[in-house]
Amino acid sequence: MSRDNAAAVPAEVISYRFEIAGGLTQLKNELFFAKAETRREKRSGASENLTYLICKARVGGAVGGDDVFVVSWTSPITVDLLDKPVGHRFEFQPPRRPARTFEILAAARYGTVIPDITDTTYMLDSGEFYVLHENQLGEVLDLAEEALLQEEYKAPEQTALTEIIELADKTQRTAMHLPFKERVLIEGPPGSGKTSIGIMRIPCLIDRQWGELELDPGKHRAFHKESTMRILVMNEEMVPYLQELTRSIGIQHVRVGTMTDYLRRIVRDAGTLTGRMLRDESDALARIKSRRQLLPVYWRAFREHALSVWDRDREGIREHLEKVGGDLGVDLMKTLDRWFSALRSAEAPPERRATNVNLAVFVESWRDRAHRQLPDEVLTVADRKRRTEMRERLRKLEGQLKGFARRVVDRTGIIENLLTGGRRDELLQMTSDVGMGQREVEEALDEWADQLSGKTAYHSDKDIALCAWLGTKITLMQAGESPLTIGGRTEAMTHLVIDEAQDVTPVLAHTLDTLVDQGGTITLVGDLRQRVVSVSVLDSWDELGLPDLRRAAFTINFRQSTELGSFLHALHHQLYQEEPVWQPTTDNLGPRPRVRTFDDPAAIVSLLAREVEQWRQVIPGATVGILHYNVESYDLQGLASDLENYLEETLTPVYNVEDEQGSFHLQRTDCALIASVAATKGLEFDAVVLVDFASLWSQQEEDISDIDRNALYVSASRARRGLSLILPRSGRIPEWPLVRDLLDVVDD
Repeated sequence: MSRDNAAAVPAEVISYRFEIAGGLTQLKNELFFAKAETRREKRSGASENLTYLICKARVGGAVGGDDVFVVSWTSPITVDLLDKPVGHRFEFQPPRRPARTFEILAAARYGTVIPDITDTTYMLDSGEFYVLHENQLGEVLDLAEEALLQEEYKAPEQTALTEIIELADKTQRTAMHLPFKERVLIEGPPGSGKTSIGIMRIPCLIDRQWGELELDPGKHRAFHKESTMRILVMNEEMVPYLQELTRSIGIQHVRVGTMTDYLRRIVRDAGTLTGRMLRDESDALARIKSRRQLLPVYWRAFREHALSVWDRDREGIREHLEKVGGDLGVDLMKTLDRWFSALRSAEAPPERRATNVNLAVFVESWRDRAHRQLPDEVLTVADRKRRTEMRERLRKLEGQLKGFARRVVDRTGIIENLLTGGRRDELLQMTSDVGMGQREVEEALDEWADQLSGKTAYHSDKDIALCAWLGTKITLMQAGESPLTIGGRTEAMTHLVIDEAQDVTPVLAHTLDTLVDQGGTITLVGDLRQRVVSVSVLDSWDELGLPDLRRAAFTINFRQSTELGSFLHALHHQLYQEEPVWQPTTDNLGPRPRVRTFDDPAAIVSLLAREVEQWRQVIPGATVGILHYNVESYDLQGLASDLENYLEETLTPVYNVEDEQGSFHLQRTDCALIASVAATKGLEFDAVVLVDFASLWSQQEEDISDIDRNALYVSASRARRGLSLILPRSGRIPEWPLVRDLLDVVDD
């Protein structure tokens, strides 16, 4: 390609070509991990034999000759090529090409290929065979008629994404390649690979887009780019972990961040929220702010507030704008009149970002007209003076606009309209539909008013979501480079992965869906049984209000040992009185969970020390998570110091995650970490010791709240190999019939 031609090619296309070249280069090191011999039927009725080699390198399209192709794990055909029995038939239709019927003739999964073929499972028509080394193949095949040798491909205890590429099972690979243009929900038990597969959808979408969207890499720009895809998490401690996962599969430019930080930037740019962050508010108020049914009521309250400002002050604003800006001020007044006329007609909020009620769009149209009136050439002193005066008028008008826009979207004025008159009645009706009593709602609404009544306004994360939603309608515009007179620009976002989706509220889900570009998609990853926040918002995924949500359910718990997985499976059944739809893995043996009990709280430190020592002996260099839930007055810093004294002979450092270096501590290894259950969601430890400080699980099962059930379930699922429970003597867990035979009660 000549230098001139190269300059004419979009940067995304050049990047795509380098990506293909990089994938081919990577093949020299990793080669392929699986092979499938197939027969493909032609349209003429004849057939041809094709061999597919599946690799971990991301190769664009299929690279090869007439009958041998190298395909990437991101190719949708891999769903039907991997781990299928001989004789399996499937239909595959590449984009812009007719469908063809394939049949599997033979297949293999390789451990290594160079210098020798080792650790390989062969799928032949006579059965499935495992060989440690290629020189055993003849011997194994000779014995095949006498005994069919079967051995599962064993996963390592800690699995990187590059390993999951090889080890993913059928449901996981199918989830990677769920419909390209649809929203996707991936749900499953702890340790089933939900988050990993959710992230692995990103390179699948990037690599598949050329065919799916009928784009020519030589002519068109990519729709999906790493810079337009984002991963959002609820837990700050998950950010570095997921950044490492993205690097491991070559998508390190996909941004990973917390939901709160992302939305805080949105509301700051939109100008729809001010005040200090409020950490705690009542469950009732949080539920009200979270319900999607609140959005049309909130919109009408905003509209009523904005129109009252305009109707009251219109004449004064007109006189001021004309005095300050002359003809520019007159045109600005007409622009505002047109916007308020559009707003007066918009009784319901637009479903997505719309220009017909977006104040920033109207203002930018006015500014463009104003700039066109500035003289292009300054030939005389009079021209120079006129241009200077017009620029000064424009500057003053833009300053006036910023102040005016803040008044229009002022949260205090909106909430005052929301909590009085007809709007308040609407809120009472809305909440009665979900079983909230009138007194409870009235107290919650008074609490909302109190958050804004002092000199300093306060807001919660629920307010951030509400104000981000309003900003998408009123003061946010599509991505661009030039600064706006008011509001801000949203980034181009074509795909969004949301981890811990069970903590997403309906308002937040709708807001994020609005922020994704037209044609973009969302992947949600979550488990409703892992919600440990106190606000009961989601009882089912349908309450998110996202239509056409394609769901994939994972059915195997890969992360835990067989013993821990079996305990977690039984615990799920015991806590929720339902048989789980998933099963524990069967090929990763480990020690049984342990229980210690105490009468005197002063004995807790010594019991903790024994369990930490136990697990660090069984698992050398283990990181032990000491998890707690619903602790109010316990001195955790003192606990860390006392525990470290007990463990001084083993040189085991102990860190309290709730001190000033909390998030940093969670990145430490080969130590003991004291942390809350909520702070460790999504993370895992070699062993977990759960302490029941508050006797939460000493009650009858039917008296344990849903959140407390989830907390027990989640904390047990943070462990990979070792689990200990430190309970008050009255703790009933060892007596629960479904789990008691899976626990070792220790008393020494």
